Amino acid sequence: PNTVVNQAPITGEYCHVAAEYFTSMADVYLILGQISPDEYTCSTADGKAKTIPAAQDRLTRLVCSDREAMGEKEIYALARYLWEKQLQQIMDSLFQILSRLEDGFGLPLAVVGTGGFLAKEAARRLGVPTIDLGKEWGDDALASFSALAVAYLLAEKLDREIL
Repeated sequence: PNTVVNQAPITGEYCHVAAEYFTSMADVYLILGQISPDEYTCSTADGKAKTIPAAQDRLTRLVCSDREAMGEKEIYALARYLWEKQLQQIMDSLFQILSRLEDGFGLPLAVVGTGGFLAKEAARRLGVPTIDLGKEWGDDALASFSALAVAYLLAEKLDREIL
């Protein structure tokens, strides 16, 4: 899910965020140490480097600021806030799906791909077990999982239409 916030806390006050593409969640993950520069797989908002200082520059622009006005602690706090907001959205979605399944919270959540760390954390907070499919089936199988999921959804849709 896309993390949408209209404001963020900066030094005890809520600050409106710019309605421009200045940063991405990849910058947040890099700043928080969730990903390495090599794992930053999308383009940056400004076309600049995939480094922590460049990510900090981009993130400060979200609140119409810069690294001269915001210190590392404030930038880290902003990144942490955005991380928490995104995790809450993921947890809300998981809760909705799991609540409609019999024993949904006892079923393992299959985790795969570059965002697996998000799914693992959301599942941990909800008390849901996880299975890391990359570790279980190997990295070569990872390329097939998206196609497998689409095929499953299509088969499910066709079954409903036939019945």
